[in-house]
Amino acid sequence: MLGFRGCRLGISYPEIARMQARAIFEAACRAKEEGSDPKPDIMVPLVGTVAELEDQVLLIRETAKDVFEEMKTSVDYRVGTMIEIPRAALLSDEIANTLNFSVLERTI
Repeated sequence: MLGFRGCRLGISYPEIARMQARAIFEAACRAKEEGSDPKPDIMVPLVGTVAELEDQVLLIRETAKDVFEEMKTSVDYRVGTMIEIPRAALLSDEIANTLNFSVLERTI
């Protein structure tokens, strides 16, 4: 049991995940205005099911759209996850269809 952490916290309290995504997108847009070329990679933590991931990916994409409209600019970004738990490893083929990238964590 991983408890009440990672994406489950963002699902139960979407305002937390939305605030974190908003901070990333606002900072990236400001950096772009200052001449940088930011390309954030946003990772959804401790995914155990495709439904959990889809919920958070939708929230992130909606937040990006809102920020880009407000700031009248946009940046390229990717949404991914780290395959951290056994259940995610077993569902990795389904998880991969939802994402732009994923990382397999190896424990030594």
